[in-house]
Amino acid sequence: MAIYSLRLIPIGKTTQKLPFTAAAHIRYITRKEALSHHMAERMPEGRVTAARWLRAQEKSDRKNARVADKLVLALPKELSLERQVQLVWSFAEALTKGRASWFAAIHAKGKDRNNPHCHLLVRDRDVVSGQRVVMFSAGAKEIQKRTAKGQSPPTTLRMIRELWEVHANRALEAAGRPERIDRRRLVDQGIYRLAQIHEGPNIRAMHARGAKPVSKERVRGSRVYRKKGTPAKRTVRYQEIDGGRTRVEYNAALKNNGALSLTEIARIKQRVPNGRPAPSLDHSRGR
Repeated sequence: MAIYSLRLIPIGKTTQKLPFTAAAHIRYITRKEALSHHMAERMPEGRVTAARWLRAQEKSDRKNARVADKLVLALPKELSLERQVQLVWSFAEALTKGRASWFAAIHAKGKDRNNPHCHLLVRDRDVVSGQRVVMFSAGAKEIQKRTAKGQSPPTTLRMIRELWEVHANRALEAAGRPERIDRRRLVDQGIYRLAQIHEGPNIRAMHARGAKPVSKERVRGSRVYRKKGTPAKRTVRYQEIDGGRTRVEYNAALKNNGALSLTEIARIKQRVPNGRPAPSLDHSRGR
């Protein structure tokens, strides 16, 4: 059924691991084995020309500029590809107010046929004035300045999430479908359970073959832009994080109260707002 999922990831000149990450992202999301449809507004639509254009834009940016922002949106399975394309276009145009550049790639075939989603890259610059439109990165100081000048407030992540919910549900209604998505937390929807985690096609395929990955300790690099004194590398002990369970096994455990640990149950209770009835831990209400 239709689910709500929206991720926003910034690409900055000082925070990206390698230069021209935005251009490389275009090449990644338009790979033939995954791509079902791609489109763009106010920037080149071709795979090569779009990447070349983004490289040129990044070169002209100041040294600490925010080059672009990438969003990953779960598309309703109930919609045809044509309606999914219309949904993405209407959302992207509303988000950018028809003034900033964006590039979208829809993945809805092959291993993603049961997990249709869209990669949306936004270059937040008005193509005429060069000013920011969405203002993904606006801070408190800039918000105060705009308020004092009587200007419209920046677009917050909460507003973006709401905008996607409105457009997706409008598309589902237009298609005559009863399903709807909801951006709110589960407890705010009256569903008292831990949220499921994304499984992905690879782990599902492994379970189908009867295989199971083994958690290991891995050395990861810390963020390029990190606090002073933070080591460049860190050890991630996945055995302690997942308790030896795969994502598929974890989600399956949510359907069985007895499979939840006391720690997981406590996490549910901590998320219940004051004034709410105590959770019954009845997972039959979950998705």
